[in-house]
Amino acid sequence: MTEQSEETTKKKKQGENKTKSILYGILAFIVVAMSLFQSPLNRYSDLQKENKTKYLPIIKERNFTQDSLLNELGKTLSIAEYKAVKKESWLFSQNKLKGYTKIKKEANIKQSFLGRDSLKFWAFQFGLILLGFYFSIKSLIEDYKKSLRTGHEIISIIGISVCLFWFYHLFFQTAEDFYTETYLIFKFIISLGIGYFVSRLIKYYAIKDGVIKTLIDLVLRIKTKHYRKMATNALYAEKYDKSIDSVETVKQQTKELDKDISETIKKIAI
Repeated sequence: MTEQSEETTKKKKQGENKTKSILYGILAFIVVAMSLFQSPLNRYSDLQKENKTKYLPIIKERNFTQDSLLNELGKTLSIAEYKAVKKESWLFSQNKLKGYTKIKKEANIKQSFLGRDSLKFWAFQFGLILLGFYFSIKSLIEDYKKSLRTGHEIISIIGISVCLFWFYHLFFQTAEDFYTETYLIFKFIISLGIGYFVSRLIKYYAIKDGVIKTLIDLVLRIKTKHYRKMATNALYAEKYDKSIDSVETVKQQTKELDKDISETIKKIAI
């Protein structure tokens, strides 16, 4: 009954791990492909499209009227009449353009999203930044898991910092802020600090299993190597009333144990 219970528990854990793997896979796919999800969204609203078609007719009508009046100058219109009619026609066209511009601004504001022209453009930028953020973190995790340090983790940390900078810019700033040098430098320094802090957290969770394994290995070495020697020496001394090793040998064994512990602490230091 106990064996069946253990087997059932094992299968249950395997099922849970499989479900988690599938969910992580789906989440990773969504993150990587996020920039493509903006495709169904419209860049321009119906109001923007409709209003955009009114601009050229207004300009063409204005130019046609001005040319027609010029042709009538000296024929049906005197210079004074021409100037008066031209001014009136021009003001009429300008009022139409003002109405067009007003509707354009209102439509642009309605279509805009968090300081961007549209939700489509914002979602596209968000997807690209998220893509870089995902692979920067993934790269940093792999860098920390490697026993050989190549310095690439610094590039990964900078990548995370750059993505954090653009996330902040995307959510809380507009495109106009990008042209302020002080803003750029200040915000990037802050992002770099946050990126470093995030990297410390990632390092902790990335090497947590490795730390546990390293400590277990140390305990096993102490038990099978260092402690066994000490226990053997103690038993020999108790039985024969003299030490099997010299003082120098005991000191050497102590140094070996101390060195083993120190090197292990360095390996797991975060």
